[in-house]
Amino acid sequence: MTTQHYLGVDLGGTNIQAGVVDTQGNVIARSKRRTKPEVGLEGVVDRIEKCARKACEKAEVEIEELTGIGIGSPGGVDPVSGMVQDAENLFWKDVPLARLLSQRFSKPVHLENDVNCAAIAEARFGAGRGSQAMIVVWVGTGIGGGIVLNGSLYRGAFGTAGEIGQMLIAGFGSDMCSTLETHCARSAIARQVQAAIADNPNSVIHELLRKKADEDDADPRTLRITSNIIARAHAMEDPAVREILDRATTTIARTVASVVSLLSLDCVVIGGGLGEAMGDALSGPIADRARPLIFPRKTRDVRIVTSKLLDNAGIIGAALGESSS
Repeated sequence: MTTQHYLGVDLGGTNIQAGVVDTQGNVIARSKRRTKPEVGLEGVVDRIEKCARKACEKAEVEIEELTGIGIGSPGGVDPVSGMVQDAENLFWKDVPLARLLSQRFSKPVHLENDVNCAAIAEARFGAGRGSQAMIVVWVGTGIGGGIVLNGSLYRGAFGTAGEIGQMLIAGFGSDMCSTLETHCARSAIARQVQAAIADNPNSVIHELLRKKADEDDADPRTLRITSNIIARAHAMEDPAVREILDRATTTIARTVASVVSLLSLDCVVIGGGLGEAMGDALSGPIADRARPLIFPRKTRDVRIVTSKLLDNAGIIGAALGESSS
């Protein structure tokens, strides 16, 4: 019997990742490149195509031989029309992404929200296996969520359920009320760290950026504070990074506690760029701080854990689609 292969693309605000996946959720080969939203829509579509074709080349599978192709995109998406309705980190609004990629590959392409893809994969193959009611919380360039109830993706009446990053928080700095994503995403944490170390030449962030600049032959002043740099600075006990992450972790934990209480969830999976880089150093404190706030008491048995599939989750979920859950 011929092995079936699927192509999954995980489109993020920072990186594009593509992989060839079999029916058991194994990633046979993968490829990665920077998204570069500044190159515009056609430029990003070009980069998606090149990344996808490279993954197929590594897997020694022709595009024509694929059983299916799927892509997960950030922001609000309509899987039926294949439209990305709103993706702020890509500067996209009403983009017919599925159609544009179908034209490139001469095959149908299924579009889904990127974190929904991760939720599908974690529920079937990852940290959420056996769960009856779970949410994945992806902390990266933004913050997204995907909900799986009784083995099926929960979309809600308008198809946009799970957007935990858009939940409102209060009392954060000068903002009386703002969103979780605005203050606790990796990009927000990086901005806060940058401001905090501006007048502190002894911060380990400067050292880490210099090392990164040497590796990349770049000017350290032009480099971003990435998830890996934040995680390493936290492990090295940089005071500013620890304080900022402590505040963000507490805020995420309160939001997670609210969602668990509302939906009576038995599993929360923490992932995304920052979630992967920090691992249990992020999910552990979130669990410890969320659990006492959850109601009723028996719901505090909820598992709050790090993603098992890490950055393969979005690829696997995009490739196999909801049928995998």
